[in-house]
Order: sequence, then C-alpha cells, then structure tokens
Amino acid sequence: MPTDSGVCVAFFRMKRSWVLGCLALGLGSAHAMWVTVTRNEVATVYVDSAAIVRNQHFKRIWVVYDLKVPDSGGARSVKSYIDYDCA
Repeated sequence: MPTDSGVCVAFFRMKRSWVLGCLALGLGSAHAMWVTVTRNEVATVYVDSAAIVRNQHFKRIWVVYDLKVPDSGGARSVKSYIDYDCA
C-alpha cells in the first residue's frame, strides 16, 4: 500500500516543472480552480491555480491528492498547503 510520502515523491518527480509554471503565473481569485496535474497508479493530483499566494520569493499553493486506495488511516484524499522557494 502506498504511503503519503510516496505520493508526494511520485508527484514531484513527474510534474515539478508544470507546477512551478503554474506558480509563476501567480493567479489570484476568490474561487478555487482545481487543475489536474497528473494521474498515476497511486493518485490523481490537483492544484488550486486560483489560490496561489506570493510571499517574497516563496509561493504557496493548495495541492490535493486523490488516492486510488485508502492510506493506512483510511483517508482517500490528502490536501496540503505547500511552500515553494522560487529564488
């Protein structure tokens, strides 16, 4: 059974440049705009491209992992608020 950290590693290996491109856009809005980043045997990964927050040289973005199989705690989805260093 995959772990949450395994989902994160697979996500970053597959779509790092796409996510950083979305972060570079710096889109802002009051409504969520969930965009599918990738799908694989572990999860489908979405980012909220409308809620990117800039903080000096960092950007923050919401990421949701919809797991194909529940994790050890029974969760089917994981939502994370991730900081990226854009310097």
